Amino acid sequence: MQGLVNSLILTYQIDDSVRGPASGAINMAYLGVNIWQPDFKSIQSISINGGAPNGFSVSDNPAAYLSRANYTLGDDVHWTKGKNSMAFGVHFEISKSDINNQSNQPGSFSFSSTMTGDANATFLLGYLSSFNQGSGQYLNNRDKFCGFYA
Repeated sequence: MQGLVNSLILTYQIDDSVRGPASGAINMAYLGVNIWQPDFKSIQSISINGGAPNGFSVSDNPAAYLSRANYTLGDDVHWTKGKNSMAFGVHFEISKSDINNQSNQPGSFSFSSTMTGDANATFLLGYLSSFNQGSGQYLNNRDKFCGFYA
């Protein structure tokens, strides 16, 4: 028995997604907080950590644009001759990932009951327990992958 089979696969995959705050969203400046806020209006998170029923949290999605693309070429050759069978193959891939994520720019505000004994009172009085703010995530990753087998 003798045979030769070649399988060539070419693919292109793209995935674009956009997310952001709801239209008409507010930001922390709207609530009276006097710190730098990004141009888009969003609240990263406000957490009141007082335990049920005295706790709650509010959050939103800061703006983000994510784009991923992959170009793939694969070729597999299977050869059979008599009782012998051999296989050879190659796989090439070019990968692109662009991440423009404004996450953490609006800041995360946390309130607890440590100062007043009541987390809701701490929140209403503006006694902040912790605050975290970041600069977002901006990546433009590019990579190439190659593999062979026999």
